[in-house]
Amino acid sequence: MKNFFTFGFIMFCLLGYSQDLPFLNDENLPSENQSIDILSNYENGIKKITKFHKNGQMSQQGYLKKNKLHGKWISYSETGERICIANYDYGKKHGVWLFWENETLKEIVYENNKVINKVIWDKSGS
Repeated sequence: MKNFFTFGFIMFCLLGYSQDLPFLNDENLPSENQSIDILSNYENGIKKITKFHKNGQMSQQGYLKKNKLHGKWISYSETGERICIANYDYGKKHGVWLFWENETLKEIVYENNKVINKVIWDKSGS
């Protein structure tokens, strides 16, 4: 009888815990056009975020600190090609950002959300 109550208590705890997970609720499941977010705890209060395209390819990966974009964020196309590397400092654009578009690479330097410098290279080397 004691084992029955122990088993029941464990099952109750597991079911109660699973209700707190937002991805288990039908209303929070992504629609056909949305990506799936995976949020995992990291160290020092920094959370790692990974987002995926509908086809399963990774679309973005980066970090949150105090619920603001922080550090390096990388974006990928639906075919898996890297299209952007961005840097944030507590939600503000900061540092070097790189954008790949066809034959062009754009480098934009931000400081506190303001553009400091912009350079555009194309395949011809200019």
